[in-house]
Amino acid sequence: MDTYAPIAGTILIGFVCGVLGLVWTLRVLRDWRVTCRRPDGRRVVTGAGLGLAVSAVLAALVAQILQFDPLIGGASWVCVLTVAIMAVAGLLADSAHPAVRPGVVAPLRGRGRGTGTTGALKSLGALAAALLGARLLAPASTTELVVNAALILVWAHLLDSVATGPGRALKVYWVCWFALLLFVSPAASLRTIPLAIASMLIGPYDLSGRARVGSAGALALGASLGLSACTGIASLGARVLLVAGGLCVSVYLAWRPLRAVTREHPALAVIDAWGTPSAATPEAEDE
Repeated sequence: MDTYAPIAGTILIGFVCGVLGLVWTLRVLRDWRVTCRRPDGRRVVTGAGLGLAVSAVLAALVAQILQFDPLIGGASWVCVLTVAIMAVAGLLADSAHPAVRPGVVAPLRGRGRGTGTTGALKSLGALAAALLGARLLAPASTTELVVNAALILVWAHLLDSVATGPGRALKVYWVCWFALLLFVSPAASLRTIPLAIASMLIGPYDLSGRARVGSAGALALGASLGLSACTGIASLGARVLLVAGGLCVSVYLAWRPLRAVTREHPALAVIDAWGTPSAATPEAEDE
């Protein structure tokens, strides 16, 4: 019983804080009109992913008050702080009209959709969050600092790059989170259970097109994966391979749009369509 008590407590705190954080955030963002308009005329919150960071911060505060060991400690607060800054950087893009291009690199060019200033702020905010998170992990050397920062930033960029349709960023996050939990470091994944639960709570809304996690959610979730890998993988070489793998996938998606990739691979098309009603597929118009 004692073995499962920390996990049960973490899940309970994550669920309660997830509900409270998401409900409050969605209400505030709707009042601030951080929204777009669907083809059917309904307004949709575009920066709902900020609620993931709010839920994670709230869970960390509750755990601190209750002195709940699995969710307090240096690594947990590093994750919460990094995720929060990433979410705020993403919210800048989600609230911009016209919309800022997905990813971290493309907005810096200031071309196509979006404004150069907002895109640059988003990218610089993501870079600052990655550097801060890597520095707070107390790396043993400058090389480790650079690798950890690159791992956080690359995976944040990757999830933001795939957030081009309902539920896509969430599905990639869930697959990677369970892979880290089962095959890499259960302890590192345990600290991010509140964030994972919040992502599952917002999942039905994002999949159905009733809300969008947007760049705020994608950057936050990607950064948490990078941080979990930094703390859960002792080998510096393995982390370098993860950075290289994330870069390769990012370059491929920049050359080949995700929509085209899913059309060419039936298995990916099934996963992409899972849980997404046909009515949620059309892109909403910016309000």
